[in-house]
Amino acid sequence: MSLNNLIEPNHIYNFLEKIVNINSYSYNLAGIEKVAKCIINEAKIHGFNFEKIYPSDDSNRFHLILNRGLKENFFGIVGHIDTVHPPESSFNKLTSKDDKLIGPGVNDMKGGVVVALFSMFILKKLGNCPNFKVIFNTDEEIGSKTSKELIKDEMKNAKGVFVFEAGRLPGNKIISERKGVMELVVEVFGKNAHAGEKPHEGINAIVELSDKILKLHNISGSIDGLTIEPGIVSGGTARNVIPDYAKAVIDVRFKKNSHKKIIKEKIENVLKQCYLDKSQIKFSLNAHRMPLELNEKSKFLIEKYISTAKSLGYTVTTTTSGGVSDANILNNIAPVIDGLGPVGDLCHTREEFIIKDSLIDRIKIFTAFIKNLQGGVA
Repeated sequence: MSLNNLIEPNHIYNFLEKIVNINSYSYNLAGIEKVAKCIINEAKIHGFNFEKIYPSDDSNRFHLILNRGLKENFFGIVGHIDTVHPPESSFNKLTSKDDKLIGPGVNDMKGGVVVALFSMFILKKLGNCPNFKVIFNTDEEIGSKTSKELIKDEMKNAKGVFVFEAGRLPGNKIISERKGVMELVVEVFGKNAHAGEKPHEGINAIVELSDKILKLHNISGSIDGLTIEPGIVSGGTARNVIPDYAKAVIDVRFKKNSHKKIIKEKIENVLKQCYLDKSQIKFSLNAHRMPLELNEKSKFLIEKYISTAKSLGYTVTTTTSGGVSDANILNNIAPVIDGLGPVGDLCHTREEFIIKDSLIDRIKIFTAFIKNLQGGVA
């Protein structure tokens, strides 16, 4: 039985439309429940039984998992079903324009979930389906706070883990490495004073914070791949009052796990020197996700995927990403390939899209790739 004969594009596109049209904003647990039900029901038809895992007894948040009992000799699949688009958004339906499918979460990452699911279904029909352990979590867009440890624990000993975030344009790219991200929070404490009557008695927290923001921003690029970007700045109560408090929340991105210590030292060196006499500075630096770095085992899987794609007539290349995904969690846990979902762009916007044909193309490549890993013929 050939691969092409087992692919039913209309059914696959209809299933994608069904789950995209259900709002599953990270805090819309009712919508997430509906998407999960669609996945569970479709998987059952094909002989796969997902279960819900609740991270705590008092939580309504759950994650979907398949084959939790597997401890060795398995491949992992990781994805998420939550999106960034709230229920009140006017961007709430899948539409088609030219060669694109446009809709909330179609790129990030319901399209990838569909590629993963239907690849498994087809592999089972072909008799080449290996042991897959699958986690579709529901909080990736808010930091995977309740699923991070689950992913780490369940993907230990995996022969490889495949993450189905969207592939990248231009071209037909998968992701080999991702930057890590840290959150830097800087608080400045000064002294109130009347801006007109007694400015000399005040200590302007905003001025101090501005100095720190500029100096921190200037560290960007001092280490390869390092970026330091302020995202939220607040302070002050009125135009004519010298502010005694100001705060900045700053995004720090970096390429190598080994860079974390020296970045911390550079930041501390800036923040320990005050521009205004008697101002005070407090800060915290917390890693949200460490970098995903390329290792030899991941490189082997990537090369196998690329060669499989070539045998099918597709040119696939690799790229790196400044954004994070659950692939970052898996660094040093298992070999990883990311970006195996359909190719697209503009995620987290009201224009996010995938190239329609790439949904089927990526199913073909992944199923043939797994067959090759299993010793079959593509």
